[in-house]
Amino acid sequence: MVGNVIGISCRFLGALALGLGAFVNCACVSGQLDSAMQQAARITYVDDEGGDYWQSPDETIARGAGDCEDQAIYLHHLLGLKGLKSEVVFGIENLKHVESGHVWVECPSGGGVYVLDPTRRMMRLRSKLPRSRYYPALDQKLIQRKLEAYIKRSGQSGLNAHYEARIRAGRMHDTRHMGSERE
Repeated sequence: MVGNVIGISCRFLGALALGLGAFVNCACVSGQLDSAMQQAARITYVDDEGGDYWQSPDETIARGAGDCEDQAIYLHHLLGLKGLKSEVVFGIENLKHVESGHVWVECPSGGGVYVLDPTRRMMRLRSKLPRSRYYPALDQKLIQRKLEAYIKRSGQSGLNAHYEARIRAGRMHDTRHMGSERE
């Protein structure tokens, strides 16, 4: 019992040290999610220069920096190494009534779906977030072009099974996928 309390306290204190105040319910969050989020949060946010370039996880590690999709792709990679299913979600983030394009990861765990945003150092159950905070809604053709280019260049697929199935089928119009339906 003492070991469990110490483990939870250490994870909580580690999250606070990294500025991850959203990790308020450490007892319910697996150590694997904690570990991957902490590792991804170490990547420095840097805007792309000269256009939107999606880095592979190896490029993100080498640079130690990237923008939101680079951090999300890296987090997705880390979760995959731990045997956890996740998807990179391309959509809209609504902060203080300002909407902007953003990329994050969603991961089913413990009967719910977690929204993992390494850029914001935020991890919450989707059910605990306002419906309009994170939602998939970017231009489907734009995502298709960027995802196809990323897969061709990096040789890495599996970022988002929903989008990739639509690419293979030539249908990029349905925005529903793992846990992110707007209600």
